[in-house]
Amino acid sequence: MDEKRAIADQQTGADSNELVAAFVVIRSLLGGVDKVIDWGLLARLFPTVGLPSLRRFWARIRKEKASFLSKATQDFQESLIAAIQADEIAIPDYERPLDYDWEGLIRWAMRHPNQEQLHLPRLREKFHQEFKLEDDANNSEDWKEKFFHPQSSVYSRFEAATLQPGSLTIAEVTQQSKVQPTLGTVDIARSWIRSLCCTSETEYTPQDVKERFSMLSQDTSQRNNLVLKTAIEQLTRERVICKSKRAPFGGRPYKLHEGYTSVLAKVAHRQKYLDAVAFKNDLDKAFQSTNERIRITAATVPNIPFGFEPGNYESRKYPKSYYHMDLDIQSTQSYLFNEDIDILQVAQRVGPPREGRSREIPQWVDFFGKLDEQRWADILGAVCFAFNTRGVMSVKGMCDAIAPILDVFEAQLIVSWGLETGVFARATHRSNITLGEWWWLVAQRLWN
Repeated sequence: MDEKRAIADQQTGADSNELVAAFVVIRSLLGGVDKVIDWGLLARLFPTVGLPSLRRFWARIRKEKASFLSKATQDFQESLIAAIQADEIAIPDYERPLDYDWEGLIRWAMRHPNQEQLHLPRLREKFHQEFKLEDDANNSEDWKEKFFHPQSSVYSRFEAATLQPGSLTIAEVTQQSKVQPTLGTVDIARSWIRSLCCTSETEYTPQDVKERFSMLSQDTSQRNNLVLKTAIEQLTRERVICKSKRAPFGGRPYKLHEGYTSVLAKVAHRQKYLDAVAFKNDLDKAFQSTNERIRITAATVPNIPFGFEPGNYESRKYPKSYYHMDLDIQSTQSYLFNEDIDILQVAQRVGPPREGRSREIPQWVDFFGKLDEQRWADILGAVCFAFNTRGVMSVKGMCDAIAPILDVFEAQLIVSWGLETGVFARATHRSNITLGEWWWLVAQRLWN
């Protein structure tokens, strides 16, 4: 085994290009759409390397040089098509693949790289004249989605948290500290269209809607129509709205996309809030004669000196019933009844925000200014739940966490409203936003 590994190391050193070419050729011609590797053919072509060494080499090269493999595969496919059209290379007989001259094709692939040989100039000035530096576009999954996935392991979260540097450039910090930019007409039109899709079709006539749209801007009707068309295309592409099956005698041409409504229902966690509010009401009734907060004491803690199952320490496989126990809840001196919690009265008095700084309409307000209490409760609950599970977030991070539910201006409205009412809090003027104590009691309680 040591001798084979030494041979493999030598093979994957000076002659690693041959192995890379072999993987590219065989995956391209025999792998199908998924580019599956024919390990049997590779072991036949490289008998001195051995199958285990080939697998180790592939695992290493795929991890270290993924972009190089992708580029080499694309270059080979382009060169091969041109060579086949020029009758330089024969097409393999897929009925008898072992009869094909794979060694010759691999050598040909190594002699005909379809890429320019770049020579970098010695002087920086000449380099900037001949080349342009661009950031490598990374289309991989957002690390936060992997980190917060319920099935991610601890090590997967460690890996996800270190994928990107935890720092900001001076330009990014300066940009974040600037005054909020004024929204364009297209952004305002997006909010109006989405608000219209949340508006009841029976309460307003088409003429009312047409007159309302005429107030979008002071431009001509042709310009307004162009802006509305652009906004509709953006919302459709983002799967926020979609075309609806119009009724025989009218009806609106667009409605909220089913994916949008399902995501909102998922991230709103409505039942969790309702259960929390109901539990708080039960506590108020139980402790009506006191004026204290609660103290929780475990009553029937299981005695497990050697684990639930001696010898089996994979706790993640234990049934959840192992961790069930009774709890005694007692009030303490700091307990507050609902009528004594100031934030509930303040939030009720202030009410939800109904319009942005540039006349944009949030989705919890219909096209004519009527508040949709349930939609406001769901969106507020989704934002608060994201804050509670993910910690400190920027406005953009808030929108990304529950995408595509929230627009930036709506997130800014919610943050401003939350700071005013006490749902959100800041330790200092420049510190990050955090949740206040009673955020879980506000979302679904006040608006139903």
